[in-house]
This record gives sequence, structure tokens and C-alpha cells, in this order.
Amino acid sequence: MCCKRHLFMARVTCFWVFLVHLYPTQAQSSVPPVFVQKGRDVLLDVNNVPDKFHLFVWKFDRKDTILVSFTPGNKPKIRPAYTGRIDHDGKTIYSVILKNLQETDSGVYTARVTVDNDVTLVQHNITVQDVVSPVVLKVNSVSNNSHSCNVTLTCSAADSHISSTFRCVNQKCDQDGGTQSKITNSSAALEVHLMDVTVSCKHSNQVSSTENMTDIKHLCPQDTGAGQYRHHITGGIVGGIVGGAVGLLFFTAVVAVYRRRQRSQDVTDASTVYAVPMVETTKYPDDTPDSDEASRSIYSLAGPRGESSGAADAADKPLPESLYAQIEKTPRA
Repeated sequence: MCCKRHLFMARVTCFWVFLVHLYPTQAQSSVPPVFVQKGRDVLLDVNNVPDKFHLFVWKFDRKDTILVSFTPGNKPKIRPAYTGRIDHDGKTIYSVILKNLQETDSGVYTARVTVDNDVTLVQHNITVQDVVSPVVLKVNSVSNNSHSCNVTLTCSAADSHISSTFRCVNQKCDQDGGTQSKITNSSAALEVHLMDVTVSCKHSNQVSSTENMTDIKHLCPQDTGAGQYRHHITGGIVGGIVGGAVGLLFFTAVVAVYRRRQRSQDVTDASTVYAVPMVETTKYPDDTPDSDEASRSIYSLAGPRGESSGAADAADKPLPESLYAQIEKTPRA
């Protein structure tokens, strides 16, 4: 039994050596790559295999290794290193699934068939990538003055980092040097870029992506936008003071006019004298009731206070427009 086993293994080894020499190492294909996440499976598809052939193989060009071979009327032979990792597609007998891909499985997989000569049917350029590590966006420094605000941030991944400075004026921010990016040691891209006032730190490859963002507006409380706010506030206060002063001046003028009118009214009231009848009675002796010089009742001439109301003064001065008429009493019969 032991000899038979060793003989079988020797034949298998000779078979693989024969296939390797039959299909020498191929140059890297120009076929666009297919990106597959680490640990996933990939379909190596072929659909143009001729009906009659001598040998069909899937070969991994990177390691110059044949994964599986087919001969008419026989079961496929899988290389021992890929036992458990090669499965049939179920749709096409010559299409296979390569399972649990690792980064070392990246490379070109070629389907070749031998009829009268060797023919390449199809190639698959597989690139295996692991998921990228998370990123951290850290604030290094913030510098404020009355005109602008400078913020320095660091975008870090597991194996790389980028430091970038941003300058904000009037709530508008710019990134020094523009968008910054670099390829990490794991062949992923680390990028820092600015969108309006939001900084994005992104770590990505073709199969995964992580991102961290922050709004730098809140890091600049003394930005010139705040200065403009203070300017608006100051302007509002000054405008309020001026408006109040104008209102107070107008109110004062109204009060002054009102008081002036009151004083004019008081003076007018004080200088107005109404004519009051003053009765002067001249009595004549009772024994001459029928005398020609009968007693008379005379209303005195009205005039301003303090002036003489005598008949002589009245005769010397022009008569005022308002004057009571002098009435002579009719003698008794």
C-alpha cells in the first residue's frame, strides 16, 4: 500500500511538471482588473471551449501554477494546494469558482485549451483587497485673529496620515494646496478635501471605504464673520442712538411750541379787560325834583386797569371801539 501511494504521488507530480512546461509563464495581461474583497469568492468564467480538445487548464500566471485541468471523459484534476478552494460553477463545466481569496491570490488567471496547438480562451485579472482601516480626523491647532482663522487638521489611517491647513475668512474657507491625497502602505487612498466649510478625511480602496467629517466653522468663533456680526450690532446701536436723539429733539421742539402757545394764551387772557358798567349817581335835592338839572345815571368809560376813568380823561383820549353809550335819565314828570 505504501509503495502504491508513493507511486501515485510521483505520477501526480510528474503530471503537474509536464503541464507547467507545456504552458510557460505568461506576461501580465492588459485585461482590466477585477477587484475582490479579501475572503470572498470569484468566478473564473469561460464559455468558448471547443467540443473537441486534448487538454483544458486554468492557470495562475503569477505563480506559474495550474489550478485545475480537464481531459475529455475524465473528472477534473485539482492541484493539491487548491483542494477545497476550487468548485464548479454549475452552469458551465469548465467555469470554476475560486473560494476564500487572499491577497496572495491577486494575479492573472488564464484559461488555455490544446487542440492542434495551444490557445488562450480568456483571462481574468484578479486583485484582492482587504477592507480599509478606519480614519481619525484630529484638530492640531486653531489660530484666530480679527481678519481670519487658520485650522490645522490631521487625517490618519492605520499606516499613513495627512496634515492639512485651512484658512477661513468671512465664513468662506480654503484648503492650503487644495485637495491632498496619498497612497497608503496597503495600497489604499487617503484623501483630505474641503467641501464649503466641511472637511472630509476619507480612506478607501476599490472594495471598501471609511470617512470622517467635521465642520470647521464652529472652530472659528472669532472669524471675520463674527467681526461682521459685531459690526452689524455696532451699527444697529449707533442707529438706535441717532434715532433716539432725533426723536428726543422732535419731542423737545413740540413741547417748546406748546409751552410758547400757552404763554401767549396767558398773556392774551391777562391783557383783556371787559367793560364793566360803573354807575355814578348824582343826587339832587328832594325839594327840586322837577328841576331842569335832574339827576343823571352815567356809565363810565371802560379802559385798561390803572387808567383814570374820569370824564376829562375820556374827553382827551379817542374813544375805544367797545364803549357803552352815555344815557341821560329822563326827568320825572
